[in-house]
Amino acid sequence: MKKYFDIEKIRENITSITDPTGVRAFLIEGKSRAALVDTCCGIGNIKELMQTLTTLPLTVICTHGHVDHAGGAYGFEDIYLNEKDFEVVKGHTTIEKRMGFGRDCGFDCTEDDMIPQKTDVYKPLKDGDVFDLGGITLECIEMTGHTPGMTSILIREIKTLILSDACNPFTYMFLPESSSLETLKASLNRLLSGKYDFDTVWISHGDYLVPKTVIDDVIECCDEILNGTDDKVPFESMGRLAYVAHRQGENGRLDGKCGNVVYPRDIKRNAG
Repeated sequence: MKKYFDIEKIRENITSITDPTGVRAFLIEGKSRAALVDTCCGIGNIKELMQTLTTLPLTVICTHGHVDHAGGAYGFEDIYLNEKDFEVVKGHTTIEKRMGFGRDCGFDCTEDDMIPQKTDVYKPLKDGDVFDLGGITLECIEMTGHTPGMTSILIREIKTLILSDACNPFTYMFLPESSSLETLKASLNRLLSGKYDFDTVWISHGDYLVPKTVIDDVIECCDEILNGTDDKVPFESMGRLAYVAHRQGENGRLDGKCGNVVYPRDIKRNAG
């Protein structure tokens, strides 16, 4: 039998779940309820897995509508997604799309490995929504950039921000549904405005724990790209040509900073 998920207890009440493509979801348990942040790719049945991990009533929050975050949404009823990503999720979570993504990530999947696509409605997730799990409070922060409805999750009591794909060491901003770099920068500056109290940052790919400075790094990348002073490293993924703002090695940026941005080759830069 294939093993679909790797389980790691990262805090007493928080479990990391990683699927065969390397994407991570987080199960957060309070005293009265639990929340699953993201559902991975739908390779293997994450809903069935949840029944073995928690007995608490479960709410599911998808940070955005991409294949690797909402692909496992089938079967969940109390499930939220920002409505700006309702169109994104339709195209990204088909079985064909998920199988292709799995194979691109090195997992030899067949239709037998895939759960069906969720085709019924999601509950609309809005900026500022709060989920009280009993002693643990989750606040939703709209982070338009990577997708129109990209949402990060602040775990207030432990001052931890789940950035998901909003900002990370290889922030994808070259997809058709991605916003402008100016919009991404505004979203990130909002995080640093003082409104949100966090000192720890988690992401959904690779090592989950990254320095908080990843946010400053990506803001800096946006400025460099728009001013034409970045490294402009050619990159290709999913049949799309792009540039990477800063040169990377096996362990990340060669200059030692954390955040990076992948952006379209036809980007409009500042004049002068």
